[in-house]
Amino acid sequence: MPPIYLDRDQHLALLLRELGKPLSPYRTTLIYGVRGAGRTALLTDVINQLNQQKDWIVVDLSTKTEMLNTLIDTLNLALGTPLNQTLTKGGISLPGLGVEIKGDQEEQMATQVRLTQALSKLKKRKRKLLLAIDEVAPTKEVVQLAALYQSMIRQGYPVAMVMTGLPNQVSELQNNAVLTFLLRSGRIELAPLNLLDVQNRYQTAFAKGERQLSTALAQRLY
Repeated sequence: MPPIYLDRDQHLALLLRELGKPLSPYRTTLIYGVRGAGRTALLTDVINQLNQQKDWIVVDLSTKTEMLNTLIDTLNLALGTPLNQTLTKGGISLPGLGVEIKGDQEEQMATQVRLTQALSKLKKRKRKLLLAIDEVAPTKEVVQLAALYQSMIRQGYPVAMVMTGLPNQVSELQNNAVLTFLLRSGRIELAPLNLLDVQNRYQTAFAKGERQLSTALAQRLY
């Protein structure tokens, strides 16, 4: 996080207020803007704030990892769930269910079972889950995870999602035929910083150090 956070407080307050509301469009939020507009900084602030609240579990997902497995493992860890599945190259063993399965299709089914178990425990404990994804792109894995998230919502699980990205990437993702629900999501467009605000912050900082900074010089600084 930058030491001075300009012109974004209202967005942070909105998200903290709305993410936990089942009927709010901001339960699913897309944050977009040009590079340097503060997308990652805003998402990081949301994550930090929710991590301080006992009823929230935040899973910060990277598009460069196996997102679904990371989600399940992180959620189970936060819930204090022991690993009751053993993954091997030859297949997957589910001791708790008395099932042993092999192959890609069976692996997908086992993954779904693990996720359902974790989400059920989350709901039973009356906690909420935030999926945070920075710098999204319309990749196959992101589309699959977003579609799975929509299914979680339909089944009544207490989940929310915030994604950030460049405008063209976000636009392509929300226009995917599988993800039309994103068109109804909350959207936050981060414009470039207000230069007058930057000027005022410079002058305020100098004043705290008992120094004067003229308007002309403050404008030169930005």
